[in-house]
Amino acid sequence: MNTQDARYLSASLRGDSMPTVDLHTASSPGDADMQLEKALFFFVSHHEQACRVVHGIGEGVLTKMVHRVLTKNPLVEDFQLSADGGSTIVLLGSIR
Repeated sequence: MNTQDARYLSASLRGDSMPTVDLHTASSPGDADMQLEKALFFFVSHHEQACRVVHGIGEGVLTKMVHRVLTKNPLVEDFQLSADGGSTIVLLGSIR
């Protein structure tokens, strides 16, 4: 098992205690984008190593936006869609 796989396993074992941002409450994709960026900064500044982003399954519009933001954000080391497809697990880096 490589280091990244070990980090995903560790994150998944946290279950409900993993820091989570639920984007269902956002009133628009722009609001969801801003809410996600703020949450990522908050989690990293509180030394979290991973978080869950809940985007739902639906038509995939929110999922695509989330993955676009995560790809560009320098605080994100890696991410992967959860097994059920309704959330994404994010491995966080540090503030540089």
